[in-house]
Amino acid sequence: MIIDINSDMGEGFGPYRIADDEALMAQISSANVACGYHAGDPVIMDRTIRLAREHGVDLGAHVSFPDRMGFGRRRMDMDLPELECHVLYQLGALAGLAGRAGHRVTHMNPHGALGNLASSDPAIAAAVARATMAFDPEIAFLVLPGSALEQAVISSNADPASSGSAIDSTLSVLEGLGSAEVPVSSLPGSSFGGVNLPLDESINEVRIVNKATENEQLRQERWTIASPAMKRNVEVQIVRAANPTADTPMLYLLDGVGAPRDNWWLGVGGAHEQFGGENVHLVLPTQAQASMYADWLHDDPSLGRHQWETFITKELAPLVKRELGTTGRSGIGGLSMGATGAVHIANKHPDLFSAAFGLSGCYSPMDPIGRQNAHLTVTTRGGNLDNLYGPYGSERWTYHDTVGDPSGLRNQRVYLSAASGAFAADDVANYANGNWFDMSSGAALERGSLECTRLLDAAMDERGYTGLKVDYAETGTHDWHTFRETLPAAWDHIRPALYR
Repeated sequence: MIIDINSDMGEGFGPYRIADDEALMAQISSANVACGYHAGDPVIMDRTIRLAREHGVDLGAHVSFPDRMGFGRRRMDMDLPELECHVLYQLGALAGLAGRAGHRVTHMNPHGALGNLASSDPAIAAAVARATMAFDPEIAFLVLPGSALEQAVISSNADPASSGSAIDSTLSVLEGLGSAEVPVSSLPGSSFGGVNLPLDESINEVRIVNKATENEQLRQERWTIASPAMKRNVEVQIVRAANPTADTPMLYLLDGVGAPRDNWWLGVGGAHEQFGGENVHLVLPTQAQASMYADWLHDDPSLGRHQWETFITKELAPLVKRELGTTGRSGIGGLSMGATGAVHIANKHPDLFSAAFGLSGCYSPMDPIGRQNAHLTVTTRGGNLDNLYGPYGSERWTYHDTVGDPSGLRNQRVYLSAASGAFAADDVANYANGNWFDMSSGAALERGSLECTRLLDAAMDERGYTGLKVDYAETGTHDWHTFRETLPAAWDHIRPALYR
């Protein structure tokens, strides 16, 4: 878990000092600096800013009503345009001093009575949000989860004309998603807790332990495969093509973070509807929760043993071809966590895959958003990221950096998609149960996926790769209804690469 230690700072005035800011600054990671209204003055603000810069502490504006005598604790009635001017004035004052000191304002936190009202009064919350985003649309807000201010920041993103930057500002959402104590039910395929499946160290050869028909009409089967890499029996769902030939292609579909025993692509993902009439075999691994579909450096106490890249490429691929009696080409795709895994595997194994698609994924753990995405995926299910990649920046991290080296995708057809995180009518309807946290976290996650997708898009475009197609949706959150809408376009783009 990443913990931010935050403190209010710079609350003296003139010769009067309220606390030992010098000693405290060395113990925190972010500071809310009084901007002269409830406490502080230009000299104290300047000194506090320089202390924060010296200690590498993020700088925030602690804005308030103009109430120095009451330390900002007293409510003041004022017109909303007037309130916006007061908020913007304080932000500008702090930013001006910060710029001279070589620092910058990264967040804001309303103080005292203003903070209480912004948490409970939608009109005041909206005024604070408007003024702050007029100052810097990328600034973060330190807010209470479920508060009126949180809703004002996120709701501003409901306008389709919005850039979506308000979503980037919801600090409390991202903090909550980083906690293993908070259930993130909007993550596709989500389920709570780790799944540490028992191992069988005696497994030393790949073989099919069992085949079972799950739905004859849909040609859906479940194969149980003994895996030496995983040292357990791995269940894989198979959907056979309706009229297979000797060169019918295969499409591997990787799931989201929950990755349950029944692959979500065959349910809410709409795979049967999309591929039911296509001449393609579907291969769907199961029970890969929070695995990133990677080979882990160490077994994890909560999540168990994951060696998915080896299993898919070295064990499953040749077995499936043999059992299905096909010499056809293969493609691989996924959504969210599965998008990350699918594009990585295609990039590292161009000898096995002719095409790949990623819907709302992140494609490098080395950039800040990608690193946080990996952190959220693993830790929200009780895992330890060090067991996946090892120490940050080590060889396993760079090995999974598709943005840094997408060379394996050079001759493949690749489809990527992401949405802005802005809410459209169908997004609002999708969260009609009133679970605001699900809705806001889905928006924040999709906004992150958008930035991740742009990075890989740019990396492949710079290298002149011609097989890439990318779709960016103006609205949409990180949920299955968004993914279903892009699946037809993904298939249309990669399909020609799978047929000779």
